[in-house]
Amino acid sequence: AERAGASALLLCVDNAAGGDVEEGVVVLDALERFAGRVVAHVVHRADSMAVCVARAAEVVIAEPGATFLLHRTHGTAPVDELRAAAARISELLVDRSHLTARRVRVLTAGAGTRLTTEQAHGFGLVDRFGDLLAAWGVAASIVATAPRPRISASSQASDVDRELLRRRLALQGLDARIDAMATRCAR
Repeated sequence: AERAGASALLLCVDNAAGGDVEEGVVVLDALERFAGRVVAHVVHRADSMAVCVARAAEVVIAEPGATFLLHRTHGTAPVDELRAAAARISELLVDRSHLTARRVRVLTAGAGTRLTTEQAHGFGLVDRFGDLLAAWGVAASIVATAPRPRISASSQASDVDRELLRRRLALQGLDARIDAMATRCAR
């Protein structure tokens, strides 16, 4: 997304079982490095690391009926690395939701806790309810309000001019793909 010059990223989380904590941390690192803004859309479920990856977004939109599974961190990494990852995940959840560190420990104890969209919203893991088009609308509004590079006064195209043109063309292509996807979904 960054190489394409995106100022926003729409991250779709659909039936995400989570996965390896070490790989999830790599995804979190990439999202933190991304200079743009991120909107996450949860379709059916976000389990384990998928909850953390989604909550790393600025805005999380979930479809009614989606579920979220929080559980204790486990993986194949050395114990010290797992503890560090668990601390980072807990910190992210506390910083980006209404959860306290104690509540995170309670929800992740034992086999963990599966939350409905409404419960996740109550805990601040979800910001809004909506479908893909609603999530696309939020991402598009972020792009529309993003600061634009200043256009050079010279008649010759500058790097900024070329970058602005490249971004506009990329957004037009993305609009066309989203329109096509929305048409297929409506059938």
